[in-house]
Amino acid sequence: MCAPLTLVAAVLVYWWWDTGSPPVRDFRVSTQIPVSTGEESAFILVGTLDKIRDCQFLGLSALLSDGRAVPVSFSQPADAYTFIRPPGPQNWGPWRIWVDDGQGIEMYARFTCNGVWSFTVRLGGFVAGAR
Repeated sequence: MCAPLTLVAAVLVYWWWDTGSPPVRDFRVSTQIPVSTGEESAFILVGTLDKIRDCQFLGLSALLSDGRAVPVSFSQPADAYTFIRPPGPQNWGPWRIWVDDGQGIEMYARFTCNGVWSFTVRLGGFVAGAR
């Protein structure tokens, strides 16, 4: 009886550590290029981050300061981004995000580091159009 409980405890401790240790840090938006498509406004974003864990990127989401989700698209098909980059400084983008100038945005990324579970981490926030 003790061995199964020990195994469950070990998995829970590992899950707690894994989901609490972000794979990236120092997310920065270095360039914002405004683009308009008719009535919709958007920005092309490019930036940098430091990848500190060997995890697989699964997806990206963005929320406005009022909590509404906004679309984000990649310059290539999304499956081109779901790979494991080596740890170290990284460039990212271009990403297109549909927001108006002056809106506050929080960026989130989904990762898996072990293939068993995935988790979401906050990358950072910025204001669209701020220089």
